Amino acid sequence: MSNSSTIPPTVTSRLVPGLLGGSTYYVKMWTLINNQWTSVSSTFSTAVQALPSDANAFRNTVQQQTGNVRLMTQGVTNTPIPGTLLAQVVAQGGGTIALVFDGTPYEQHISTEYWDPFLSQWITADPTFGVVYWNPSTTAGLSMANIASNIAAQKWSAIQPFILYATSNGEIYSHNYYMDPILNYLNPLARGQGVQLPLPNSPAPYFTAQTNSVIGTAGSWVFSFVNQTDSVTISDPAKGTVTYRPSGGTIYSPDVTLSKGWSIVSSSQGMQILKINRYLYF
Repeated sequence: MSNSSTIPPTVTSRLVPGLLGGSTYYVKMWTLINNQWTSVSSTFSTAVQALPSDANAFRNTVQQQTGNVRLMTQGVTNTPIPGTLLAQVVAQGGGTIALVFDGTPYEQHISTEYWDPFLSQWITADPTFGVVYWNPSTTAGLSMANIASNIAAQKWSAIQPFILYATSNGEIYSHNYYMDPILNYLNPLARGQGVQLPLPNSPAPYFTAQTNSVIGTAGSWVFSFVNQTDSVTISDPAKGTVTYRPSGGTIYSPDVTLSKGWSIVSSSQGMQILKINRYLYF
């Protein structure tokens, strides 16, 4: 399934990734005419595609392109460098949510898969963190579904051998992120599918509840609540007084980075301070 979402009027074409050769696809196009949505359905078939001439060259190209996309950003940020292809894609509003950790709009991530025609398998290539989940020694890789099932079973050793860094910067992007990037793969979504709560795989086992002794310690925290109407008000030296509530129909706040010396002004009964665990990217 692919859902382009609303396309700006200035965009006259849209590349749909992941189409396989020799397959039939069904399309429904919606157009807003006189404030009314009208749809037109059609089908098309893709041509049969020959195998690339060299498997290693094909895979090396994918890995290089994954690294190139990562390097189209400003430093370790996710801000595209103006004039790059990444900046163009972002400006067109490309991409949909593909991965979800706890159901909030904050711990969500977009990743990619490529079709390895030699293995007839989808392999994960994550340009955001500059990683391809591929093991050249065993000539094997992991799809998003493979990664998700291993995370749900907490089989970290089944993922570790497949972490292949695609840039010369190595682990810097994954290790500088506030949460363990692998946890983003806990609940993969089909393209165009919205978040449905409760999530198939609960994020609860991947949090560690903190005692009040962490109050005032600099770091990134998630607050969990009993009710949707609950809240916590924080006094932070850098942010001032800020109130956080459950986000996106979940019981969790967004992940919050707080400075040394922060304190709780008030909180609802049953509120907990949580830390997202690290498993692969310490």
